[in-house]
Amino acid sequence: MVAADIGPVKLYYFDFGDFSKDLPDDCGRGENVKLFLEDAGISYEYLLTKWSDWNRVRCEWVANGFLTGSLPVLETKNGKKYFMTVPILSFLSKKLGQYYGKNLDEEHMVDVVADLTNDFYDSFVHNYWLRSDKRENHRKNEVPLHINRLERFYEATAGPYLLGSEISFADFQVYHVICDEEVAELPPHLTNFVKNFKQRPNIKNYLDKKKKN
Repeated sequence: MVAADIGPVKLYYFDFGDFSKDLPDDCGRGENVKLFLEDAGISYEYLLTKWSDWNRVRCEWVANGFLTGSLPVLETKNGKKYFMTVPILSFLSKKLGQYYGKNLDEEHMVDVVADLTNDFYDSFVHNYWLRSDKRENHRKNEVPLHINRLERFYEATAGPYLLGSEISFADFQVYHVICDEEVAELPPHLTNFVKNFKQRPNIKNYLDKKKKN
């Protein structure tokens, strides 16, 4: 299946503007999916719900069969909804026949790093973003632990991506958690990964557009 067969899709996520004025527009897990859609060339509409409206919207959705009650949500052109960041990325990868490796061992590696990156992001949310009293410890102890663990995975292949020359959906998660954490100094293999990721044609175009806005 090609990108044109999947799109256009709708991607639902939060507008955090009324929660915190300090958060960038691309903060949060929705950006992982957005980056993937950009790279794959899948057309999409990005629909944001204000944080202050979310409880009302969630209740309405749940009453109409919205099972998870959380965002992001991907809605395909036939109106079917898919939930949660990693399952959405996995679903899209399987549809495209890309981004998930070429065999079960590579799929396993992608799944492992996707889970580890979710752990990293949970730590960011609960021990930095929402808890100013824990930020110093998070920066000093937790960020190096997660970064060094991810570095080992990128060091284990020829790079620049997790699976070598072929990008996987976990790479989008790793790139974005590094961005949200604003990690200033990275070890060499993650540095090389970020450099190459940002030069992917569709990603470069997307990042350039963001700079202009």
